[in-house]
Amino acid sequence: NKGIGEMSFLLALSGGIDSMVLSDLLIKLQKDYNYSLFFIHVNHNYNNLCNIMEKFVIEYSEKINVQLFIENISVSDTDNFESTSRVMRHKIFNNILSKYKIDNILTAHHQNDQIETIFMKIEDGADWISKVGIRRKNDKIRRPMLDMEKEKIMSYANINNIKWIDDPSNMDTSFRRNNVRLNKIPKILRKNQEFKSDILNISKKNEDKLKSIVNKIPTLKNQVVIKDDDEFILINKNEFLLFSLEEIKLFFYYYIEKKINYKIKVKSRSFWLQFINFMNYGKTGKSFFIDELRILVNRNSLFVCKNTFITEIDREIRFKD
Repeated sequence: NKGIGEMSFLLALSGGIDSMVLSDLLIKLQKDYNYSLFFIHVNHNYNNLCNIMEKFVIEYSEKINVQLFIENISVSDTDNFESTSRVMRHKIFNNILSKYKIDNILTAHHQNDQIETIFMKIEDGADWISKVGIRRKNDKIRRPMLDMEKEKIMSYANINNIKWIDDPSNMDTSFRRNNVRLNKIPKILRKNQEFKSDILNISKKNEDKLKSIVNKIPTLKNQVVIKDDDEFILINKNEFLLFSLEEIKLFFYYYIEKKINYKIKVKSRSFWLQFINFMNYGKTGKSFFIDELRILVNRNSLFVCKNTFITEIDREIRFKD
């Protein structure tokens, strides 16, 4: 409901070429649209260059007079560095948004990132929802460069004399994404020049399918919800079991979590299959937990609420993702 001149944005600024190009574009556009702009730099502390990049970002922000937030993290889970650090960053971003009443987070993900992500989802045998890939818009995150090729970002940086720092860890193929970007995808492209467009078509097809189901959520709600308020939802179990796995999953993400005001962490396909199995075979009075969201089964219904809504916990089954 705000005009762009009333909005505020928090850009994740690493000091690499992608975020430095996006920062340059935002500064130029700010002159016309007069929005508020802030930077956040997260120092991952995984090599000596991290402090150099932090100093570079500080000096750049001071030069163009943009308020910069600095946060430090340390990731011990080196086997899953990318995923773990992403979760930590997003927690930091959301805390700053909440504290300073900033409207949106901006990240510099681009088309090549999208192709790498979908390729890895295909390798993992993920479901079609995961093959939508990186979302242009996800809650308060916006990714304005997602359709931009890396080559155009590099060209813009060179033409506009933008300075940045290359992180040598991006060349470390022990990280899965780096191996995909530097080895696997170039090898495929040598045999199939249509590979990138094929991958992006998969994303577009699945994105359209996702939008179709999300648009059906109000209709699905009318089919299964017996009663609801801000604390609980009563669902017709038999009707709910007629939904596809994807419809059940999206019903939780797009309706239940918003109605009860509880953010559900992303769950695997096997987790949702466990939940469907619980609905089919769980006895009356048994409970299933989705994080701190509790689902109590009755003969013909499901009672969904935050766990704190029920003070006395009896016969329960807790499944962890």
